[in-house]
Amino acid sequence: MGDTAIYPQSAATLNEFITIMALIVGAAQMVFLYNLVWSYFNGKHAGSNPWRATTLEWQTAETPPGHGNFGKELPVVYRWAYDYSVPGVAEDFIPQNVPPGSSKVLRSRGVGRAGSRGVSFFRHLAEKPWVTAQGRIDDLHDGTTFSLPRAKLALRIFLAAVTVLFMLLIIAYAERMVHEDWRPAPPLRLLWLNTAMLVLSSLALQWAKVAVGRAESLPLARRREMEHVKWGLTAAGVFASAFLGGQIVAWWQLDSMPLFDTTNPAIAFFYLITGLHGLHMLGGLVAWGRTAATMNDDADLSRLRLSIELCTVYWHFLLAVWLVLFVLLFSGNDNLGIILAICGLR
Repeated sequence: MGDTAIYPQSAATLNEFITIMALIVGAAQMVFLYNLVWSYFNGKHAGSNPWRATTLEWQTAETPPGHGNFGKELPVVYRWAYDYSVPGVAEDFIPQNVPPGSSKVLRSRGVGRAGSRGVSFFRHLAEKPWVTAQGRIDDLHDGTTFSLPRAKLALRIFLAAVTVLFMLLIIAYAERMVHEDWRPAPPLRLLWLNTAMLVLSSLALQWAKVAVGRAESLPLARRREMEHVKWGLTAAGVFASAFLGGQIVAWWQLDSMPLFDTTNPAIAFFYLITGLHGLHMLGGLVAWGRTAATMNDDADLSRLRLSIELCTVYWHFLLAVWLVLFVLLFSGNDNLGIILAICGLR
């Protein structure tokens, strides 16, 4: 990343170690993100009492409880708060509001009340709550769910992660700019044309989104609006492909310049940041292709509308990211002060 003669060797070694550790920590977050998304789509519903607690706050009629907690009738407490592992009882716990005559508290013959307080530590360690009879009770509870479709929620989580990624790149770019050996990359006029292509692509998808909404709400205008959807999707794909092609040409132009220097950190950052943005754009084109493949006269408009909405949000997001990157980093203007202020370095 440029001349490092100003740093002592000990600092350089420490910086390499910190960088490697930071990359490992960042990669570990992907495991958490995958588990979060997978659990939301495929995980078992937790139910109203996932901890199998006996106290009243876990016995409300609704989860989370509404105003008044228990509704019109207050619960009656029949037992203490620690009726766990009661011998002869079908379940491992007995809620406080379960009356003595309930089937949940039927004990084996000869078992007294004193046995209700004996909690076996090793028995708790060996239990598997996800396969016991409690699971059948939890399944009967509908609980509350997100009103947001799962696909939209997953996209928002993904966009949040991508936002953090590009913010870190901007901060690293700004931190490197303050050194005396920094030389900005030469401005490329082609980037202005590429930016225009991405703006047109985003507008075309917005047009398709509006058209598919009209086709769904106005059955008599479906044929006309579906034509608009086709044209909007086609234009979006063409302009997005032109943007990616223009970025590749910009790389070639930069490489062919007489002043091209592979040791210049600004050029390295240019390839890294534009390359990552291009990869995300390429992934969007894959989703765009799957959406375009579902276009036909018998298409399910509700599913098509959701797919186009997701593509539109993703396109607008990539456009916003590119505008920030282009204006701050690659427009050829001296925006060092603005970047340092945004990153909190000045």
